[in-house]
Amino acid sequence: MALIENEPIGSLPRSFELIDSINNFRNKVIDCSTLEKKCNCAVQKTIEELIQSNQNVVTDGEQSKISFIGYPLFQSNQVDGDGHVGMDRKDGVCIPFEDGHTRLIPFLNGKNLPFKYARYAGDFVKEAKPFVPEGVKYKQAVISPSAMSLIYPSYGISDYPKVEFINDLINESEKDIRSCFDNGADIVQLDATELRFSLMLDPSGGIFQALLDIINMVLSRFSTEELKKIGVHTCRGGDQGSSHSAMVNLAEIIPKLLTLKCSRFYIELSAEPNQNDILESVANNIKSGQKVFFGVTEISSFVEPVGNILDTILSIAKIVPIDQFGITDSCGFSPFYDDKSCSRNTALEKMKNRSEAVAKAQNILFK
Repeated sequence: MALIENEPIGSLPRSFELIDSINNFRNKVIDCSTLEKKCNCAVQKTIEELIQSNQNVVTDGEQSKISFIGYPLFQSNQVDGDGHVGMDRKDGVCIPFEDGHTRLIPFLNGKNLPFKYARYAGDFVKEAKPFVPEGVKYKQAVISPSAMSLIYPSYGISDYPKVEFINDLINESEKDIRSCFDNGADIVQLDATELRFSLMLDPSGGIFQALLDIINMVLSRFSTEELKKIGVHTCRGGDQGSSHSAMVNLAEIIPKLLTLKCSRFYIELSAEPNQNDILESVANNIKSGQKVFFGVTEISSFVEPVGNILDTILSIAKIVPIDQFGITDSCGFSPFYDDKSCSRNTALEKMKNRSEAVAKAQNILFK
Protein backbone atom coordinates (compact mmCIF):
# COMPACT_ATOMS: atom_id res chain seq x y z
CA MET A 1 0.00 0.00 0.00
CA ALA A 2 1.24 3.51 -0.80
CA LEU A 3 1.91 5.68 2.22
CA ILE A 4 0.53 9.10 3.10
CA GLU A 5 3.31 10.48 5.25
CA ASN A 6 2.06 11.52 8.67
CA GLU A 7 4.31 13.71 10.84
CA PRO A 8 4.16 15.98 13.87
CA ILE A 9 5.51 19.49 13.36
CA GLY A 10 7.69 19.59 16.43
CA SER A 11 6.88 20.86 19.88
CA LEU A 12 4.67 19.25 22.49
CA PRO A 13 3.55 21.09 25.65
CA ARG A 14 6.06 20.62 28.47
CA SER A 15 4.92 19.20 31.78
CA PHE A 16 4.38 21.71 34.56
CA GLU A 17 7.33 20.10 36.35
CA LEU A 18 9.62 20.75 33.37
CA ILE A 19 8.38 24.33 33.03
CA ASP A 20 9.15 24.88 36.73
CA SER A 21 12.61 23.38 36.23
CA ILE A 22 13.38 25.71 33.31
CA ASN A 23 12.21 28.68 35.37
CA ASN A 24 14.36 27.52 38.27
CA PHE A 25 17.37 27.26 35.99
CA ARG A 26 16.77 30.75 34.59
CA ASN A 27 16.52 32.03 38.18
CA LYS A 28 19.73 30.17 39.14
CA VAL A 29 17.92 27.89 41.60
CA ILE A 30 19.16 24.71 39.88
CA ASP A 31 22.24 24.07 37.75
CA CYS A 32 22.53 23.02 34.12
CA SER A 33 23.16 19.33 34.84
CA THR A 34 19.97 19.10 36.92
CA LEU A 35 17.94 20.71 34.14
CA GLU A 36 19.50 18.41 31.54
CA LYS A 37 18.37 15.34 33.50
CA LYS A 38 14.80 16.68 33.59
CA CYS A 39 14.88 17.43 29.85
CA ASN A 40 16.34 14.02 29.07
CA CYS A 41 13.46 12.27 30.82
CA ALA A 42 10.95 14.50 29.04
CA VAL A 43 12.47 13.71 25.63
CA GLN A 44 12.33 9.96 26.31
CA LYS A 45 8.68 10.19 27.35
CA THR A 46 7.83 12.32 24.30
CA ILE A 47 9.30 9.85 21.83
CA GLU A 48 7.47 6.97 23.50
CA GLU A 49 4.18 8.89 23.31
CA LEU A 50 4.69 9.83 19.65
CA ILE A 51 5.32 6.19 18.76
CA GLN A 52 2.16 5.21 20.62
CA SER A 53 0.22 7.78 18.56
CA ASN A 54 1.39 6.06 15.33
CA GLN A 55 3.51 8.85 13.83
CA ASN A 56 5.62 7.93 10.78
CA VAL A 57 8.33 10.19 12.18
CA VAL A 58 9.19 11.18 15.76
CA THR A 59 10.70 14.36 17.20
CA ASP A 60 12.04 15.42 20.57
CA GLY A 61 8.95 17.58 21.13
CA GLU A 62 11.40 20.48 21.64
CA GLN A 63 11.43 19.59 25.34
CA SER A 64 15.01 20.80 25.80
CA LYS A 65 14.52 24.08 23.93
CA ILE A 66 13.68 27.36 25.61
CA SER A 67 11.66 28.03 22.45
CA PHE A 68 11.63 27.08 18.79
CA ILE A 69 13.57 30.25 17.95
CA GLY A 70 15.54 30.85 21.13
CA TYR A 71 18.05 28.01 21.39
CA PRO A 72 20.84 29.74 19.37
CA LEU A 73 20.53 32.76 21.69
CA PHE A 74 19.81 31.22 25.10
CA GLN A 75 22.69 31.92 27.51
CA SER A 76 24.56 33.73 24.69
CA ASN A 77 26.90 36.61 25.57
CA GLN A 78 25.98 38.28 22.26
CA VAL A 79 22.52 39.36 23.47
CA ASP A 80 21.39 41.00 26.69
CA GLY A 81 19.64 38.96 29.36
CA ASP A 82 19.52 35.19 29.01
CA GLY A 83 18.35 35.31 25.38
CA HIS A 84 14.82 34.06 25.97
CA VAL A 85 12.23 35.31 23.47
CA GLY A 86 10.05 36.53 26.28
CA MET A 87 6.97 38.59 26.95
CA ASP A 88 8.86 40.69 29.50
CA ARG A 89 11.81 41.85 27.39
CA LYS A 90 12.32 45.55 26.79
CA ASP A 91 14.46 45.30 23.64
CA GLY A 92 14.27 43.38 20.40
CA VAL A 93 12.02 42.61 17.46
CA CYS A 94 8.42 42.80 18.65
CA ILE A 95 6.06 40.03 17.52
CA PRO A 96 2.51 41.18 18.36
CA PHE A 97 -0.16 38.52 18.73
CA GLU A 98 -3.83 39.08 18.02
CA ASP A 99 -4.87 38.87 21.69
CA GLY A 100 -2.59 41.81 22.51
CA HIS A 101 0.42 40.07 24.05
CA THR A 102 3.86 40.28 22.48
CA ARG A 103 7.11 38.34 22.28
CA LEU A 104 10.43 40.10 21.71
CA ILE A 105 13.33 38.49 19.89
CA PRO A 106 16.50 40.01 21.39
CA PHE A 107 18.82 42.13 19.27
CA LEU A 108 22.54 41.51 19.08
CA ASN A 109 24.22 43.70 21.68
CA GLY A 110 27.34 44.34 19.58
CA LYS A 111 29.63 42.38 21.92
CA ASN A 112 31.72 39.21 21.45
CA LEU A 113 31.29 39.22 17.67
CA PRO A 114 31.25 37.69 15.06
CA PHE A 115 27.86 36.06 15.48
CA LYS A 116 27.81 32.43 16.60
CA TYR A 117 24.99 30.14 17.74
CA ALA A 118 25.08 29.51 21.47
CA ARG A 119 23.89 25.96 20.81
CA TYR A 120 23.41 23.81 17.72
CA ALA A 121 20.37 21.62 17.15
CA GLY A 122 22.59 18.58 16.69
CA ASP A 123 22.82 18.53 20.50
CA PHE A 124 19.09 17.81 20.66
CA VAL A 125 19.45 14.98 18.12
CA LYS A 126 22.27 13.49 20.16
CA GLU A 127 20.06 13.62 23.25
CA ALA A 128 17.05 12.05 21.53
CA LYS A 129 18.51 9.34 19.31
CA PRO A 130 19.18 6.78 22.08
CA PHE A 131 15.42 6.68 22.69
CA VAL A 132 14.44 6.22 19.02
CA PRO A 133 13.82 2.54 18.16
CA GLU A 134 15.62 1.09 15.17
CA GLY A 135 13.67 1.64 11.96
CA VAL A 136 11.83 4.74 13.24
CA LYS A 137 12.67 8.01 11.46
CA TYR A 138 13.68 11.02 13.50
CA LYS A 139 13.03 14.65 12.51
CA GLN A 140 14.75 17.64 14.09
CA ALA A 141 13.20 21.09 13.94
CA VAL A 142 15.67 23.98 13.64
CA ILE A 143 15.18 27.71 13.40
CA SER A 144 15.36 29.21 9.93
CA PRO A 145 18.19 31.60 9.05
CA SER A 146 15.57 34.11 7.94
CA ALA A 147 14.15 34.24 11.47
CA MET A 148 17.61 34.64 12.96
CA SER A 149 18.34 37.49 10.55
CA LEU A 150 15.88 39.60 12.55
CA ILE A 151 18.28 39.87 15.51
CA TYR A 152 20.48 42.40 13.69
CA PRO A 153 19.31 45.80 14.95
CA SER A 154 17.92 48.37 12.52
CA TYR A 155 20.30 50.98 13.95
CA GLY A 156 23.29 48.87 12.94
CA ILE A 157 26.43 47.77 14.80
CA SER A 158 29.69 49.68 14.59
CA ASP A 159 32.43 47.72 12.76
CA TYR A 160 30.02 44.85 12.05
CA PRO A 161 27.96 45.67 8.95
CA LYS A 162 24.82 43.72 8.21
CA VAL A 163 26.30 42.05 5.12
CA GLU A 164 29.03 40.57 7.33
CA PHE A 165 26.44 39.41 9.85
CA ILE A 166 24.39 37.72 7.10
CA ASN A 167 27.47 35.86 5.86
CA ASP A 168 28.20 34.66 9.40
CA LEU A 169 24.54 33.72 9.90
CA ILE A 170 24.48 31.63 6.73
CA ASN A 171 27.58 29.77 7.92
CA GLU A 172 26.00 29.17 11.33
CA SER A 173 22.68 27.99 9.88
CA GLU A 174 24.45 25.53 7.60
CA LYS A 175 26.44 24.27 10.59
CA ASP A 176 23.22 23.93 12.60
CA ILE A 177 21.53 21.81 9.91
CA ARG A 178 24.60 19.67 9.28
CA SER A 179 25.00 19.04 13.02
CA CYS A 180 21.56 17.38 12.94
CA PHE A 181 22.43 15.08 10.05
CA ASP A 182 25.84 14.31 11.57
CA ASN A 183 24.12 13.11 14.75
CA GLY A 184 21.59 10.89 12.99
CA ALA A 185 18.54 12.99 12.02
CA ASP A 186 16.65 11.64 9.02
CA ILE A 187 14.80 14.91 8.32
CA VAL A 188 15.55 18.51 9.24
CA GLN A 189 12.71 21.03 9.29
CA LEU A 190 13.40 24.77 9.20
CA ASP A 191 10.80 26.66 11.23
CA ALA A 192 10.00 29.90 9.40
CA THR A 193 6.85 31.37 10.90
CA GLU A 194 8.35 34.81 10.21
CA LEU A 195 7.63 34.36 6.49
CA ARG A 196 3.92 34.80 6.94
CA PHE A 197 4.40 37.42 9.66
CA SER A 198 6.60 39.51 7.35
CA LEU A 199 3.55 40.24 5.19
CA MET A 200 1.87 41.89 8.16
CA LEU A 201 4.84 44.28 8.29
CA ASP A 202 5.23 44.72 4.54
CA PRO A 203 2.21 43.70 2.42
CA SER A 204 4.21 44.45 -0.76
CA GLY A 205 6.21 41.26 -0.14
CA GLY A 206 9.64 42.87 -0.18
CA ILE A 207 10.64 41.58 3.24
CA PHE A 208 9.06 38.19 2.42
CA GLN A 209 11.25 37.84 -0.68
CA ALA A 210 14.37 38.94 1.20
CA LEU A 211 13.72 36.26 3.83
CA LEU A 212 13.21 33.61 1.14
CA ASP A 213 16.53 34.66 -0.41
CA ILE A 214 18.33 34.12 2.90
CA ILE A 215 16.87 30.61 3.24
CA ASN A 216 17.86 29.78 -0.32
CA MET A 217 21.43 30.99 0.30
CA VAL A 218 21.70 28.35 3.02
CA LEU A 219 19.92 25.64 1.02
CA SER A 220 22.27 26.23 -1.93
CA ARG A 221 25.07 24.73 0.18
CA PHE A 222 23.41 21.31 0.26
CA SER A 223 23.45 18.56 -2.34
CA THR A 224 20.39 17.34 -4.21
CA GLU A 225 20.27 14.25 -2.01
CA GLU A 226 20.55 16.31 1.17
CA LEU A 227 17.79 18.67 0.04
CA LYS A 228 15.41 15.71 -0.18
CA LYS A 229 15.66 15.50 3.62
CA ILE A 230 15.21 19.22 4.34
CA GLY A 231 11.85 20.97 4.76
CA VAL A 232 10.46 24.40 5.63
CA HIS A 233 7.50 25.02 7.94
CA THR A 234 5.56 28.27 7.94
CA CYS A 235 2.35 29.11 9.77
CA ARG A 236 0.30 31.93 11.28
CA GLY A 237 2.13 31.51 14.59
CA GLY A 238 0.82 30.22 17.87
CA ASP A 239 1.33 31.35 21.45
CA GLN A 240 -1.00 31.61 24.45
CA GLY A 241 -3.89 30.51 22.22
CA SER A 242 -3.35 33.36 19.74
CA SER A 243 -1.74 33.83 16.30
CA HIS A 244 0.18 36.70 14.73
CA SER A 245 -0.64 36.56 11.02
CA ALA A 246 -3.95 34.80 10.42
CA MET A 247 -5.06 37.63 8.12
CA VAL A 248 -2.34 36.86 5.55
CA ASN A 249 -3.72 34.98 2.55
CA LEU A 250 -1.72 31.76 2.47
CA ALA A 251 -2.84 30.86 -1.06
CA GLU A 252 -1.18 33.99 -2.42
CA ILE A 253 2.27 33.25 -0.98
CA ILE A 254 2.46 29.58 -1.99
CA PRO A 255 3.88 30.23 -5.49
CA LYS A 256 6.92 31.99 -4.02
CA LEU A 257 7.18 29.61 -1.07
CA LEU A 258 7.55 26.70 -3.47
CA THR A 259 10.57 28.40 -5.10
CA LEU A 260 12.62 27.38 -2.06
CA LYS A 261 15.19 24.74 -2.98
CA CYS A 262 14.12 22.17 -0.39
CA SER A 263 11.80 19.21 -0.98
CA ARG A 264 9.38 19.27 1.96
CA PHE A 265 6.94 22.03 2.89
CA TYR A 266 4.71 22.20 5.98
CA ILE A 267 1.74 24.60 5.90
CA GLU A 268 -1.58 25.17 7.64
CA LEU A 269 -4.88 24.17 6.13
CA SER A 270 -7.71 23.33 8.53
CA ALA A 271 -7.99 26.80 10.08
CA GLU A 272 -7.76 28.64 6.77
CA PRO A 273 -10.97 30.18 5.37
CA ASN A 274 -9.98 29.53 1.72
CA GLN A 275 -8.88 25.91 1.75
CA ASN A 276 -9.75 25.21 -1.88
CA ASP A 277 -7.71 28.22 -3.01
CA ILE A 278 -4.74 26.92 -1.02
CA LEU A 279 -5.05 23.45 -2.51
CA GLU A 280 -5.38 24.84 -6.03
CA SER A 281 -2.35 27.07 -5.47
CA VAL A 282 -0.29 24.09 -4.33
CA ALA A 283 -1.49 21.92 -7.23
CA ASN A 284 -0.65 24.65 -9.76
CA ASN A 285 2.82 25.42 -8.41
CA ILE A 286 4.23 22.23 -6.91
CA LYS A 287 7.29 20.88 -8.71
CA SER A 288 8.61 17.39 -9.29
CA GLY A 289 10.30 16.09 -6.15
CA GLN A 290 8.38 18.40 -3.80
CA LYS A 291 5.90 17.31 -1.15
CA VAL A 292 3.54 19.57 0.81
CA PHE A 293 2.36 18.55 4.28
CA PHE A 294 -1.00 20.04 5.19
CA GLY A 295 -1.79 20.92 8.80
CA VAL A 296 -5.10 19.42 9.92
CA THR A 297 -4.93 20.02 13.68
CA GLU A 298 -4.76 23.38 15.46
CA ILE A 299 -3.32 24.66 18.76
CA SER A 300 -6.59 24.68 20.70
CA SER A 301 -8.53 22.75 23.31
CA PHE A 302 -10.84 21.37 20.61
CA VAL A 303 -9.88 17.86 19.51
CA GLU A 304 -10.61 17.44 15.83
CA PRO A 305 -12.73 14.29 15.26
CA VAL A 306 -11.27 11.56 13.08
CA GLY A 307 -14.13 11.96 10.60
CA ASN A 308 -13.44 15.66 10.13
CA ILE A 309 -9.75 15.07 9.51
CA LEU A 310 -10.57 12.22 7.12
CA ASP A 311 -12.87 14.50 5.10
CA THR A 312 -10.06 17.07 4.85
CA ILE A 313 -7.57 14.46 3.63
CA LEU A 314 -9.97 13.20 0.98
CA SER A 315 -10.57 16.79 -0.15
CA ILE A 316 -6.81 17.30 -0.51
CA ALA A 317 -6.53 14.12 -2.59
CA LYS A 318 -9.05 15.45 -5.09
CA ILE A 319 -6.79 18.37 -5.98
CA VAL A 320 -3.17 17.63 -5.04
CA PRO A 321 -1.38 14.53 -6.45
CA ILE A 322 -1.48 11.80 -3.83
CA ASP A 323 2.27 11.19 -3.99
CA GLN A 324 2.98 14.87 -3.37
CA PHE A 325 1.18 15.53 -0.11
CA GLY A 326 1.48 14.48 3.50
CA ILE A 327 -0.44 15.26 6.68
CA THR A 328 0.79 17.11 9.75
CA ASP A 329 -0.20 19.56 12.49
CA SER A 330 -0.65 23.22 11.62
CA CYS A 331 1.94 24.34 14.15
CA GLY A 332 3.95 23.01 17.05
CA PHE A 333 1.71 22.73 20.11
CA SER A 334 4.02 24.72 22.39
CA PRO A 335 6.62 26.75 20.45
CA PHE A 336 7.61 28.59 23.65
CA TYR A 337 8.38 26.63 26.82
CA ASP A 338 6.05 28.73 28.99
CA ASP A 339 2.95 28.39 26.78
CA LYS A 340 0.30 26.40 28.65
CA SER A 341 -2.65 27.18 26.35
CA CYS A 342 -2.92 23.63 24.99
CA SER A 343 -2.53 20.66 27.32
CA ARG A 344 -0.16 17.84 26.50
CA ASN A 345 -2.95 15.25 26.65
CA THR A 346 -5.03 17.29 24.21
CA ALA A 347 -2.12 17.56 21.78
CA LEU A 348 -1.50 13.81 21.90
CA GLU A 349 -5.19 13.08 21.37
CA LYS A 350 -5.16 15.34 18.31
CA MET A 351 -2.15 13.48 16.95
CA LYS A 352 -3.75 10.08 17.52
CA ASN A 353 -6.86 11.20 15.66
CA ARG A 354 -4.71 12.53 12.82
CA SER A 355 -2.95 9.17 12.54
CA GLU A 356 -6.22 7.26 12.60
CA ALA A 357 -7.67 9.50 9.89
CA VAL A 358 -4.58 8.99 7.72
CA ALA A 359 -4.92 5.20 8.07
CA LYS A 360 -8.58 5.39 7.06
CA ALA A 361 -7.75 7.63 4.11
CA GLN A 362 -5.14 5.17 2.88
CA ASN A 363 -7.69 2.36 2.96
CA ILE A 364 -10.04 4.46 0.86
CA LEU A 365 -7.53 5.95 -1.60
CA PHE A 366 -5.38 2.88 -2.18
CA LYS A 367 -7.87 0.03 -1.97
